[in-house]
Amino acid sequence: MTSHTVEWTQEAERDLADIYWRAADKPAITQAQAAIDKQLSNSPTTKGTALAEGLRKLTVAPLVVFYSVDSARRLVEVSQVSLAP
Repeated sequence: MTSHTVEWTQEAERDLADIYWRAADKPAITQAQAAIDKQLSNSPTTKGTALAEGLRKLTVAPLVVFYSVDSARRLVEVSQVSLAP
């Protein structure tokens, strides 16, 4: 059972698709995205690093995502994704 719903904005989904199609290791992208969804669905406020009020950053190589949590609605919104440096 998950405690939060994870939603990716359209921009984040487009960026993820672009990263996927350009990746030499497509399974690594798929696995990282699945791991991100799993981690953020369970206690998202304890995952990643707080950057600013309401904004957090989580790295699951080779991806890094920026997200916010609406605890009242039990919703996590991934707003940005990129390749981890």
